[in-house]
Amino acid sequence: MSAQKHMQEPWPYFVDIATTMTPDPEGPLAAIISPEDYMRARACVNACAGIATSDLETKPLFSDRVVVMHHEVSKQRDELLAALKEYIDALDETVQGDDHVSAMIRYGEADKQARAAIAKVESK
Repeated sequence: MSAQKHMQEPWPYFVDIATTMTPDPEGPLAAIISPEDYMRARACVNACAGIATSDLETKPLFSDRVVVMHHEVSKQRDELLAALKEYIDALDETVQGDDHVSAMIRYGEADKQARAAIAKVESK
């Protein structure tokens, strides 16, 4: 669904697209949205967990900061992944050397953590 088009930003206020759920004009309001809009709204709500709605509405640079932070975090992730892969390659060479048992004892926990971090990043 993410490839589908969603309603173009900026989205209108709720009252501008909502209709009453009953014949009573004062009844509860509802807005009908497409599955694509729902998926986008759901992703945004989940991404903004813990941030007050008032902060999201009143801080115009919020989205710019998030984009910059995302870029920085992605770059750090890529650098970390490359370093971990290099570490694993070096570890594999060490393990194939003279003393397999002591190498595995020395690097065992770091090896598990590095491999888990690589698997986690690559699975996303």
